[in-house]
Amino acid sequence: MKKYIILHLSLILLVFIACPDDQKQDDKNITFQRSDFKVRKSLSGKTIEFDSLILRPSQIQLFDSFLVTCNQGAEKQFHIFNLNTAHKEGECIPVGQGPKEMMTPCFVNRNDSVVIFDMMTSTIFTYSIPEFTSGKEPEYASRISLDTKPLWSNIRSWGNEFLGVSYQETSPGFLFDQTGKKTMDFGTYPKTEQEYTPAELINAFRADLTTNRKEKVAITHYFTDLICIYNVNGTLEKQLRGPDHFASVFKEFRDGDIIGSKASPQTYRDAFYSPVNVGNSLFVLYNGKMVTEPNYNILCKELFVIGWDGSLECHYTLDQGVFDY
Repeated sequence: MKKYIILHLSLILLVFIACPDDQKQDDKNITFQRSDFKVRKSLSGKTIEFDSLILRPSQIQLFDSFLVTCNQGAEKQFHIFNLNTAHKEGECIPVGQGPKEMMTPCFVNRNDSVVIFDMMTSTIFTYSIPEFTSGKEPEYASRISLDTKPLWSNIRSWGNEFLGVSYQETSPGFLFDQTGKKTMDFGTYPKTEQEYTPAELINAFRADLTTNRKEKVAITHYFTDLICIYNVNGTLEKQLRGPDHFASVFKEFRDGDIIGSKASPQTYRDAFYSPVNVGNSLFVLYNGKMVTEPNYNILCKELFVIGWDGSLECHYTLDQGVFDY
């Protein structure tokens, strides 16, 4: 088991503003290639060796000088490391449904406090950074229970509200108020030439999302290289297609009472992962590999920086593949 982690630390500081001249677009629709990014750079990772084992975290997040890893299913699911000393400060949050336990936790997009969403119980917990990184079992400062249970989605903070991916045919997202009440179906699914059943539609447009915490939302798709940017009302403002212009095709199947869908092996391909708002831009990892390739893995070696207005700012090539950052 490895005791180190590779951090592309320059991502925290670097934000480029660019407006490519050869970007093909109309008011809403942008089709782009890699060459359309005005700034193209290579990034090399720096290895940091810690004094304790790094497991295989599903997520990582920085809070001040602390690196916190989320290890779903581990005995203690959050491990805390001090980047200045390379020392492991402790572990917290055991698996379970008790008052200080979680089943399937994931980070919410905040770094002024530690906010965690437990998918199984649809509960959002907020902790102060000193409390969470103390090395003891932390006491939460607030707890919000969403009225949609369970919700198998990352949750994103948006002002005083919260957004999640719906995995429902009605809309790609749900919006919740600060009490946890669902207030609206958010956004619309992209139009396609192919007719999809509900089961096919949901999987074809499986997605993650992030917000600029103010007035914009980006939905990035796992199996088609499509990014949709919405305004505060859930109206589509920009639709970016690229750089390889593909869509994985899903076909419905029935197994007794179970209705599902699976991707056609000839079209099954990975696209975007881990969208994050940084400054005035959207950062998102891009994979692009065929899932059926013999040497396929989920690690991404490309990172796109896109303005919230749809401008193509920077294309990074990473020397080592990553899944989260």
